[in-house]
Amino acid sequence: MADATFKSGIEKVMDKLSLGGSTPEPSAEVVQALRSKFDAVGQGHLFTFWDDLPSAEKAVFFEQLSKFEPERIAVRIFKPLLVFRLCSVCGEETIGGALSLYRAAG
Repeated sequence: MADATFKSGIEKVMDKLSLGGSTPEPSAEVVQALRSKFDAVGQGHLFTFWDDLPSAEKAVFFEQLSKFEPERIAVRIFKPLLVFRLCSVCGEETIGGALSLYRAAG
């Protein structure tokens, strides 16, 4: 009886953490659609080991990635970092100068 209670408790915790097998693996079509969104902003490498994952881990990983908006992340994070890096390579020494170039770049 104690073993069954313990096992039941562990299964509940795993389900809460999305570590259980209750979520089915996403279809190839929806995975490709999500992968395309990440590819479009240069983040396709997130799917490098997709085929090596067990079905349960694919389901969890897909669920996690689905919560992100790759286009928004690219505009809010990657573009400013890239522009700042390019400005520093081009000789900009101040954040103000980098921001001016960033704003001019649109």
